[in-house]
Amino acid sequence: MPSDLPLGNGNLLVNFDKDYNLKDIYYPYVGKANQTRRRISRTGIMVDGQFSWLSDSDWSKDMDYEHNSLTTKVRVTNGPLELQLTFNDTVDFHRDIFLRRVQVLNLSERPRNVRLFFHYDFLFWGVGIGDSIHHHPDGNFLVAYKDNCYFLMNATAERSVGISSWTTGFKDDAGLGGSWSDAEDGILEETSNSFGSIDGVIAVDQPLIPPGESGVCYTWLAAGQDLNEVRALDALVRRRGPQYLIARTTNYWRAWLEKEDVDFHGLPDGIQQLYRRSLLTLRTHIDNRGGIIAANDSDLSFLVYGQESYSYVWPRDGAYVANALDKAGYAHLATRFYNFCNDVIYRDSAQGNDEPHYDQAYMLQKYTPDKLVASNWMGRADEKGSFRPPIEEDETALIPYAIWQHYLKYRDFEVLSLWFQPLLIQAANFMVEFRESHTKLPAPSYDLWEERVGIYSYTVATVWAGLNASANAAELFGETAAAVRFRDAAEEIKGACETYLYDDKLGRFLKRISVNSNGEVEPDSTVDVSLYALWYFGMFDPKDPRIVGTMKAIVDRLSCQTDIGGIARYEGDEYHWDAGLQDQRDKIPGNPWIISTLFLAQYQIVTAQSVDDLKEVHSAFEWVCARALPSGVLPEQIHPITGEHLSVAPLTWSHAMVVAVVNDYLEKYEALQRGSPK
Repeated sequence: MPSDLPLGNGNLLVNFDKDYNLKDIYYPYVGKANQTRRRISRTGIMVDGQFSWLSDSDWSKDMDYEHNSLTTKVRVTNGPLELQLTFNDTVDFHRDIFLRRVQVLNLSERPRNVRLFFHYDFLFWGVGIGDSIHHHPDGNFLVAYKDNCYFLMNATAERSVGISSWTTGFKDDAGLGGSWSDAEDGILEETSNSFGSIDGVIAVDQPLIPPGESGVCYTWLAAGQDLNEVRALDALVRRRGPQYLIARTTNYWRAWLEKEDVDFHGLPDGIQQLYRRSLLTLRTHIDNRGGIIAANDSDLSFLVYGQESYSYVWPRDGAYVANALDKAGYAHLATRFYNFCNDVIYRDSAQGNDEPHYDQAYMLQKYTPDKLVASNWMGRADEKGSFRPPIEEDETALIPYAIWQHYLKYRDFEVLSLWFQPLLIQAANFMVEFRESHTKLPAPSYDLWEERVGIYSYTVATVWAGLNASANAAELFGETAAAVRFRDAAEEIKGACETYLYDDKLGRFLKRISVNSNGEVEPDSTVDVSLYALWYFGMFDPKDPRIVGTMKAIVDRLSCQTDIGGIARYEGDEYHWDAGLQDQRDKIPGNPWIISTLFLAQYQIVTAQSVDDLKEVHSAFEWVCARALPSGVLPEQIHPITGEHLSVAPLTWSHAMVVAVVNDYLEKYEALQRGSPK
């Protein structure tokens, strides 16, 4: 189930599900502790003696955002109840407060009393033991907490500040109850304190609403590390008014987008809007300490690796996102990520016993947003039992590449100097040394898709790019010997790539090779979209006949021949595959992915010789726009027949590709207008 309508400020992130239930509350790090752990927090309503949760089937829902902002505009309508509710939800850009404005429109011909219920189901630190929730009569609010995580729940209607009623309770993990069930008769028991495995409900009474008119109420959730902090935030909301905070946050995000004046050169309005929405979605998944989270859709934790998730910082995903942000003009966010990498890059204390010794460092598979090493499903031993770093080497290589691209655009010499030694020199030293002895290609590591170990064309291309980026920086800082060493290694790797990874008979590059102890090479000719890296990172010219043949194979073999269309990752991809489609493998090589389809669009851009040629890219943009939810949220992949979102949504990499490809398109468009095809 996709996480629609993410809202956040870099400390506090909340997600709603498709039924408009509050599903996730990440705090105090984006992507670290989900303080609800995907348990549903409901919104309910009582009118004329009838109760309904907004997740009930009688409600129709239009779930979107306010224009160019991280404030929602959700309209829910219930014909039998003759009510329409409009919600504006946001997380304050500066303070850790989740705010909700509710406008209740009375569609009947009689005046009515309406009571709203806001339920919160907490699971602090993912444990669900030893949590507490209680009512504070002096401020008339609820507070839930465990250790140094506190949430305060309050509300206001018209001129009345404070909740109308409340209750607390113990969760029934069998799904048969909890304090939310107490709301269904419209009257809360006002149990003042619960502890252990807890939830709670607050109620807000609307003043009498005349026929055809509406009433407004507000509720908020303040997050902090202790009671004093959340009480201070509550006092701020009371003093300034919740509408003031909602309005200022709405305006803040519009100003955040408008800092870059983008000329879209006639691109369709749909892709312009998706571009802006993608930037905002990316921001919700970036922790203020620099970590860029791959995805915070908590539903995936029950689909992949038992209890795993995508809520980690992958250096690869982060590098693609940071590079896209650099292209879009958001250097400050990219800089935070490079600083994050500077802090977490791994130095093996056991290495370097042989002479000559070079200081080396590499990126591990993934990290938590508080800069700790995350869980890792990669083995640390090869098939012979010898130590092998649990890495995908492209994650190390992409950091120097992205940093050098950052420098070329912003020329920030002083910040580059901070990253020079650990992220450029030491990472390059590792890439020079970490090579297969027979071919001199990068040593085997996990592939881009984190499924198999081998020597991959994709990894080879990124290592080549990372070494050259480090060589450029070394020359800039006067480290001539290091620059020569890095370039020599890069050239050796390119030559080996031409020798071992290109197949003359097929007329294209191979996905990977394996090399045994005798130096015998076993090829893998599977067509994989990641082969695009051979030209994208600069190792080969996009018009090189070998690249042309490779890209043609990608189009021919990875295009999904269904009404949905799009480009799959590789032939025979099994990830989230519908087994009922196995007899259609000749037409459906795998599920289409957003990033795969946009990889092809990047090739169309780089090979365009005229502005008219660029129009070919519009079909890819239109395809991506058609795959988005009404809110603009993009998934990782798509069901090839139904178009259903599969795996996580939103995926930051998908949104980063939109931002990157639009900027690539605009740069090429302007170059062609100037008369340069490059």
